[in-house]
Amino acid sequence: MNIDYDAIGLDYMGRYYSYGFSFRKSVKLTLKGNEQELVRIVTTLTIIDFSNNMFDIEIPQVISELNSLKGLNLSHNKITGPIPQSLANLTNLECLDLSSNRLTGEIPPALVNLNFLEVLDLSKNKLVGVIPKGKQFDTFSKDSYKRNIGLCGSPLSKACDHVEGKLPQLASSTNDKFEFCWKPVALGYGCGMVFGMFME
Repeated sequence: MNIDYDAIGLDYMGRYYSYGFSFRKSVKLTLKGNEQELVRIVTTLTIIDFSNNMFDIEIPQVISELNSLKGLNLSHNKITGPIPQSLANLTNLECLDLSSNRLTGEIPPALVNLNFLEVLDLSKNKLVGVIPKGKQFDTFSKDSYKRNIGLCGSPLSKACDHVEGKLPQLASSTNDKFEFCWKPVALGYGCGMVFGMFME
């Protein structure tokens, strides 16, 4: 059965790239055990899946230049370092899976601007700080962030109240109150002594 892809209004990578090569050759795609031949590569299949490898590098900045990318899966590797803020340049991204790595640092707030992001998995890393809020990030469940002991904020149950930073202030204010309470007592005691000696 031949399908006229142009007739049904699909776009192809070959129309957008002019680097001297073509994406119009046919490829065989196997999904869930079913093999299908694609005459040309549809742009909706612009995904990168490097999951389940042994990569132990940081996420390359060059990935942020792949503007047509719709899916990025780097899960189950040993990727280190922070999540690059430049991933926010992937404005067409619909799926981002960076789970089961060794990523550190905070989640870049700029990722909130990925308006088409439907799937996010940052679980099982070493991320810290407050989970960004707004737009698509308000739709993700706690499963997207689980097993990052340094993360806090909604949708996780761990609040970001920074109690540790307030402890020194509480201690100093307690000392101030303690000193304030003893000053009148010492003053009264001194006056009482003088008055007592005068009465004798």
